[in-house]
Amino acid sequence: MSKIEATRKIRRKGTLKASSITPNTSILSSGFSLNNEARAFFKAYYGLSQFSFKKSMAIKMRAIETTQDKKATVQDLIDLYDHPYENLVTNAEEQTYQ
Repeated sequence: MSKIEATRKIRRKGTLKASSITPNTSILSSGFSLNNEARAFFKAYYGLSQFSFKKSMAIKMRAIETTQDKKATVQDLIDLYDHPYENLVTNAEEQTYQ
């Protein structure tokens, strides 16, 4: 019988408050996650009354956690929100929904 192991290692330090998040905030080592605090940051950043995460942002977060990309920052998510460059149709994760 084979053992199933997680490919993503999630190591969060605790909840990061919206007031502490900047575009330069590291995703892996800061405790950042796509939660209400992150939503509050993005609402303030874009000057919106409501903010919804895009599917591509969640896919990027999982990829960062899987590859343990220590260089990834919130700016990477901002860039993805502003200019979605990933073709979700060909993304391996997107294929699982079909």
